[in-house]
Amino acid sequence: MTVGHRKEAKEAKQAASPCLVFVHIPKTAGKTIEGALQWHFRRDPDGVIRLNDTQPFEDLQAFPVETRARARAILGHVPYGVHRFLSQPSTYFTFVRQPVDRVLSSYRWIIHQPHEPLYARFGRDTAGLDEYVSADIDKETVENGQTRMIAGITGKEEPDRDTLETAKRNLETFIAVGLTERFDESFLLLRNALAWRNAFYATRNVSPEWTRRIKPSDRTLEVIRERNQLDLELYEFAAALLDRAVAQGGRAFQRDLALFKALSRVPNAIGRRAGGLVRAYVRSPLVGGLRSAEHK
Repeated sequence: MTVGHRKEAKEAKQAASPCLVFVHIPKTAGKTIEGALQWHFRRDPDGVIRLNDTQPFEDLQAFPVETRARARAILGHVPYGVHRFLSQPSTYFTFVRQPVDRVLSSYRWIIHQPHEPLYARFGRDTAGLDEYVSADIDKETVENGQTRMIAGITGKEEPDRDTLETAKRNLETFIAVGLTERFDESFLLLRNALAWRNAFYATRNVSPEWTRRIKPSDRTLEVIRERNQLDLELYEFAAALLDRAVAQGGRAFQRDLALFKALSRVPNAIGRRAGGLVRAYVRSPLVGGLRSAEHK
């Protein structure tokens, strides 16, 4: 096959494949998923579009029509609705997380990431959790954030029961719906749905252990639940979808899952080891000395 024919065959294959849209809800293990996606599309990096988190729809429309038409995957904290701005067919998937855990994880992330906008307000403050969950500082995350994104509402629009029903209907059309708490099952179902071969993952963006020592009060937990009634119901709906998909896989899926878990230990052990080595290197006296010299 000539180079020209190979190029035509590649373009024909891409045209036949729908664009994969990941509704990446913050703090649902999305960076781990994105890492797997980027590895899968590593030979076609131009086919992956990453959108601005604050204005994803506007950001996508700013891309040339030709670039959008070649897109094979859309990444970023993308809400449902991206397909309206694509000429090719698209398919969605997402991961959701137990709402109380997700809100707590969001705060833990903020207080150890100086580049986060809210870090300036809280810093490494373990006492600001009550304020974070009670005020409207980060409302789109703290209050029914998952329902918002899966229903496709943005900005100041407030979700209600109709929004929840829209989110449920959208989930039923997704090629895969996963739960952060059941990551291996969810990832394997996604891999099977996309017909990926030998795809594994390496865990990313886990908050450090010291942030997990923050113990929310009973009142704080109650406030989070009160502000996430829609998300709590959506989570149960997503769990039922996952249960159904796992049951349909039967014993064959359980055998594949056991093997997948065993094989996934390798890349994750390597990733944790590499991360530890990098952190040790950065904190070492040698690097500290070099940094001091650079600033003299």
